[in-house]
Amino acid sequence: MTKPVILFMMDSNRNKNESIPDFQSLPDEEMCLLAGAGSAAAEEELVRRYGRLVRACARPLFLAGGDSEDLFQEGMLGLLTAVRSFERGRDASFRTYAEICIRSRLYSAVRAAQGSKHSPLNHSVSFEPPLFDGTNAYLFSSEESPEDVIIGREAGRN
Repeated sequence: MTKPVILFMMDSNRNKNESIPDFQSLPDEEMCLLAGAGSAAAEEELVRRYGRLVRACARPLFLAGGDSEDLFQEGMLGLLTAVRSFERGRDASFRTYAEICIRSRLYSAVRAAQGSKHSPLNHSVSFEPPLFDGTNAYLFSSEESPEDVIIGREAGRN
């Protein structure tokens, strides 16, 4: 059975007496119900409300081979999981549930990055100088593409 989709759209033909939902005054649990029913605006409002929590959870962690924005993105995926899977009848508030989902997703990402599977990628040193680090910007002319530069480098070695 599919869930009914509730859409709140601004319409010029709308009566002045009809109420437009004020997402900022709704509690988080109600927002989750709306988001679960397909309201993108409710989902966006929850992401706006909990963006600072995601940053706070991601701040003390380190991701090998990544940066803080990668951790923030993983935390946002955890938040979206919380929004879409929250069940209102449980004993926990949405904030508690969201924090657990966010932290769980962050710890999983850190654990996966620390695994030996990614060790060669995270600890390797390139033989090639970086293409676009600013020090070798003179290598590129307006007529030459980066592919041509790489092919030229490889041809020069043979």
